Amino acid sequence: MGRGAIDSPPVVAISAAGVPVSGWAFDAAGVVEVQIQAGGRLLGRQQPTYERQDVGQALSGCQGADRSGFSLSIPTGLLSPEDRSIEIRALTRLGQRFSLGTIRLDRPAAFGELDRTESVRWNAPNLLHGWALSAHGPVSVRVRAFDKIVAETKTTIARPDVGRAYALWPGATRSGFEFRLPIAALPRGRYSLTVELLDRNGGVAELAQVPVENDFALGRLVARTSTLANPDELELWAWAYAENGLDRALIETESGIPVGTMERIGVKPLRAFEAEHVADEPSIAPIDLPPGEVFAFRGDAKVISGGLHRLVLRVTDRTGLETLIPGPLALGGAARAGGCAAEPLRVFFPGGNHAMESGFPEMRRQREIIGTGCVEIGMRGRVEYLRSTMGAEHDFTFDPDLPEAHRLWQGREMTGVSLHRLLQTGSDLKVPLLITLDGGVWADSAFSVPELDVVDWLEQDPSTVQWNQFGRAEEDDALSDLAGSIESPQLARMMSLNRFNSRYLNYKKRNLQAAVGEILAFADKHPEVYIAVALDPDQYINPWFFLEQWYDYNPDALRQFREWLFHRGPYVDGGEWADQRATQRWTLGAISRLAGRSFDSIDEVEPPRGAIDYADPWQQLWTQFKRHLVARHYDDLAAWAAEAGMPAERIFTGQTFIQTDVAVEITDEARGWTDQAGVSIRGAKPRHGHIGAILYGPSSRNEGHSRSGLSLIDNLRSIDPDWGSGEFHPATIEAPDQMPSHSEVYTTILAMTNGGARVLSPMWGSRAQDQQLRPARFKAYDSYEGTPFETQFVWWLRQRQSAPVGGLLFPFGNDLVSSSDGWRVDDGTRLEVLPGRLQLAGGSAKLISPAWGGLKADGGFALRAQGEWKEQGMEVVASFVGSDGRRSTPVTCAGLTPAKPCNLPSRVGEFLVGVSLAWPGAERVLVDEVRIEPLR
Repeated sequence: MGRGAIDSPPVVAISAAGVPVSGWAFDAAGVVEVQIQAGGRLLGRQQPTYERQDVGQALSGCQGADRSGFSLSIPTGLLSPEDRSIEIRALTRLGQRFSLGTIRLDRPAAFGELDRTESVRWNAPNLLHGWALSAHGPVSVRVRAFDKIVAETKTTIARPDVGRAYALWPGATRSGFEFRLPIAALPRGRYSLTVELLDRNGGVAELAQVPVENDFALGRLVARTSTLANPDELELWAWAYAENGLDRALIETESGIPVGTMERIGVKPLRAFEAEHVADEPSIAPIDLPPGEVFAFRGDAKVISGGLHRLVLRVTDRTGLETLIPGPLALGGAARAGGCAAEPLRVFFPGGNHAMESGFPEMRRQREIIGTGCVEIGMRGRVEYLRSTMGAEHDFTFDPDLPEAHRLWQGREMTGVSLHRLLQTGSDLKVPLLITLDGGVWADSAFSVPELDVVDWLEQDPSTVQWNQFGRAEEDDALSDLAGSIESPQLARMMSLNRFNSRYLNYKKRNLQAAVGEILAFADKHPEVYIAVALDPDQYINPWFFLEQWYDYNPDALRQFREWLFHRGPYVDGGEWADQRATQRWTLGAISRLAGRSFDSIDEVEPPRGAIDYADPWQQLWTQFKRHLVARHYDDLAAWAAEAGMPAERIFTGQTFIQTDVAVEITDEARGWTDQAGVSIRGAKPRHGHIGAILYGPSSRNEGHSRSGLSLIDNLRSIDPDWGSGEFHPATIEAPDQMPSHSEVYTTILAMTNGGARVLSPMWGSRAQDQQLRPARFKAYDSYEGTPFETQFVWWLRQRQSAPVGGLLFPFGNDLVSSSDGWRVDDGTRLEVLPGRLQLAGGSAKLISPAWGGLKADGGFALRAQGEWKEQGMEVVASFVGSDGRRSTPVTCAGLTPAKPCNLPSRVGEFLVGVSLAWPGAERVLVDEVRIEPLR
């Protein structure tokens, strides 16, 4: 009677895995269940039925003793921090209880879990996130490499799942943590990082071991000539280093074509190798490495005939570990030359003062490989028109010939390049120009120079800047370590965009128009140079204090808010801005009811200041006004430029759309943080100009959900068919160490060019080799040379050389990417996606395009497909939608061959929304490309 025992150890450490409890319990009357308790709470129960031969043998005379085992795990979340032990007891059929014993709980300093434990390696997310708990509240989390702490944070991220599972533990609802580990800062080799948890009392517990793979060879591969466009001979040098020594070095293409074996010619430090073989190396020193081995190669270039190739160095160390090191792009065959039958795609490579002084060799190399045709290669420069001035003693007059003493202020680069230097460089190189005229938040973010910079001088007066919900303006350096183009940018003190901020607006109009005047004077002398301007990247209501502070509560902004609500000032009937006022004229009583508080006068009306609640209609109305402020300012900037003489078709804004779920119209329902920043697609389209969209990461690929039903890029094209992008990159800003893949880059260019962008300017500041050799210089979101971004962008531009803007091109991948480009098949067709082509089979193959929006051509379209299929021919069915949203009768073509296009006529105002291609009776079809171009 009442026999049993616990198999679990007498002391069990609390962990996220729970507390294991096992043993056996027997009673002649029968055991109904085993109960586990702590602090008077029932934690778990189980009837003992598991087979226990050892017990059956020991109690051989007791029937059923061999089925007396139990085993269960008690979730740690059922325990409280005060529990010191758990008691295990059995309940018999007679209602009697007997104890099986207790297990003492050993409470570590903290415990938790990592959500992911993949290896830390180059070009991986290297994102460690998880949760941790302690009886003493928030936990510090640190990552240790050997004896060095390489990262540290606290548990502050919301984890509702942990809060539900560990309801008795303090801080469980905000127990999350996240690290993005910079592998460039980690020691070389293969080893494990230790993730440790520290509670408030100083106790330390080990959470996990995370493997690191950081032993691949380092190196550079460079060419003798500045460009490899249709070379007769390949002459290459390489430098490589590996701790285990190098066994061999081979040259091949990135797609795997062998080129040759390199000859080992000596040992040199990296700096000496670069001094000898690289003319335009950046001034930032590489990491400190022992001397590496130098290799050379000379061979016939015929091996790379027939297209674009990335040359790579494959080195093998003496342990057999192989590393691929990117080298230059090479073109086998001549670059395309000639003009374009319609408007070309204009691509502007960015450059600062150094690029201008050296004659922009990087841009020239790109142009030699890409060619011309329907792609024009130009350059983009940036002029800070409120910072490039003659100084306070000359009332901050714009200076187009900014002297070096002002450009470099006390040894620091205050601004990039003077306007006249930029214009002259464009003329010397005979290339189109895109000039970013920046008077916005980034223009004065490097450091404060009130002696020269209008904004730095004005923002000393708090009445000129945006205020937060607490009724104050923060200091300009209140934020640091934000992802951006500079370290620790000064972004906290942004100028208020309200109409009463007259000093700011007057200076801005005067200097912007002075810069535009200089540009137009130059254009009159050089009519052959195409020049466009992009205005003020990132106009916002301050978004930088994410979820902590929201703006603009400047008293004058609130004054304008009241005018907007009650249709006063410029918003009165017949007023200058009457078409932009609140959609209804509010009364004081109606506003009081909407806000849920009583306002005795219009002057007392003010927006919500508490936690943001999008279910509150008062919050929604306030957010609409913030969008209006941003839209109004972009409209003013474009109007000032047009008033100075700049043609509207050459004026672009510079709004960032970092998320695809963005407001389209000013009055759209607010949902997220970009709404608090005043961002909308309509607000980036001025009357006298075009949308200039800044796109990074997933938004550049058109990924994610939209609140409107159309994708982000379809919305851009719908609002402005002539939109462009004055800055973009496929990398994600929040992942500055992870270069985008070939597939990600391919999708970015596919989405943006098929989305109708007339202007493209890639972000370009660092090179592929900087990631490992000069990590202080490298940022994935501005990396270009030697990266998949360069390879795929140049490849795409070469495909677009015979395709004017406004049409669609689907090449279905290339040697390095397999892609369906969003096309799908019906249920009766089998689809195989191959590199650069689609293979369809199934007796009657049918291929269906993705749906798109905003694609309009009043003259209709021409569709041409390239591939292989039998004489049955191809059928095309095209779907059009009118401006009223109604579908028109589909347009069809039949019996088409690769040499015969299908003309798809449309009525004025109709949009092409999709096509389907069919091959009746065909058993096998290969499709290499589909082009859909507007009929001119």
